[in-house]
Amino acid sequence: MKKIFVKPLIVMLLGSFAFSANAAESVYQTRGIAIKGYDTVAYFTQNEAVKGDKSFSTEYKGATWIFASAANLELFKNEPTKYAPQYNGWCAFAMGDSGKKVKIDPKIYTIKEGKLYLNYNKKTGKRFNEDIDNYIATGDKNWAEIISN
Repeated sequence: MKKIFVKPLIVMLLGSFAFSANAAESVYQTRGIAIKGYDTVAYFTQNEAVKGDKSFSTEYKGATWIFASAANLELFKNEPTKYAPQYNGWCAFAMGDSGKKVKIDPKIYTIKEGKLYLNYNKKTGKRFNEDIDNYIATGDKNWAEIISN
């Protein structure tokens, strides 16, 4: 007769539910680094995608965020929600188009009304910008649904 280990199975199942809830809100990251190591503040202050320096980093939303300077790091620490990308850094086009979490290219971005939107590639970035208001409105609804589940 086979023995079934119910307690470890329950713990494993409960753990997977906890992971699923956190996964919905996860920040886009590669090996624990948000935005592939690009400085999220620089999009606003320098109007360009700037690679960060690992000596200027902080933890936020379960990821390491890297900045090009101590000044940018401090700006982020003081107001992370002001600088963090929308949809936790997932592709804005995909969020507005299908509601899916899709990886991004940190060099493809748009700032609209003080908010940072990242996209998968040049093609999706162009499509996003062609109908930006619609993609943002739909993306916001889709993201709200993702984080509420």
